[in-house]
Amino acid sequence: IGDGLVGQWTAQTLQARGARVLMVGRHKERLEKWSARENDLVVNEKECDVLQAIKEWAPHGVQVVCDTVGTVELLENLILLMRRDGHISSAGFYGPNGRFDLQKLRDRELTLHAPAGWTTPRMDATLEMIVCGELQTLPLITHRFPVAQAAQAYDLILSRKAPVLGVVLDW
Repeated sequence: IGDGLVGQWTAQTLQARGARVLMVGRHKERLEKWSARENDLVVNEKECDVLQAIKEWAPHGVQVVCDTVGTVELLENLILLMRRDGHISSAGFYGPNGRFDLQKLRDRELTLHAPAGWTTPRMDATLEMIVCGELQTLPLITHRFPVAQAAQAYDLILSRKAPVLGVVLDW
């Protein structure tokens, strides 16, 4: 779940590990940046029923859900579509009211992983994936600004006056 930078890299990482991946997002221009393979699927939740698309794509259930946005309602609905012994990785921000019922995980004996921050081994593994070409970063850069225009860059991110994904400040 999520078509931002974290969602893009999550999808790429899952592909590198051999998974069939379904990316859910809301931004057409971001979803188009992801390189879906033959059995992967891209779902724009503004254009279709996400749950129905997932049921059709994975009729026997989903093994892993990675939420990079923080969508409690969608996550709770996806729990019902997960296989027994599935895994949820939650890297999204749910805000101060971001609660869901852990009891719902018990029916299917699901695990919940909530990574936050970084560790040296994870960072080293990530950098290695970039070096090996498994993680693509440059195609996700949509804007570059000289550092003197940092305020304009930040305004673009906040205002969404144009489609934006990766913003780089050139020092």
